[in-house]
Amino acid sequence: MVRAAGSALASKRRWGCSSVRAAQAAHVLPLPIATSHRAQGDIQGMQDQVRVLAVHAGQNAAEASGSVSRIKELDRVKRNMEAACSTLKEATELSGMFIKVRA
Repeated sequence: MVRAAGSALASKRRWGCSSVRAAQAAHVLPLPIATSHRAQGDIQGMQDQVRVLAVHAGQNAAEASGSVSRIKELDRVKRNMEAACSTLKEATELSGMFIKVRA
């Protein structure tokens, strides 16, 4: 009987001590939990920002590709105009030679 009473008392002490620890843990845990929730919110915010940046990067890449195409077309036109200018210079020189030969 004494043994059973001692065992019951020891059990109560363990539970009492355990409930004190649980109360202390419940008091201390909200800070790490709040920090964890805040970090999760920050991570979610960063992920959203990365998604927005990816969309903008895709749009910018498409615009850049269009700009490069326009620049290539302008370069082609420029080369054609330079070739035409060179041809006109040659024609002018030949015309001047013909005038000198006739005279």
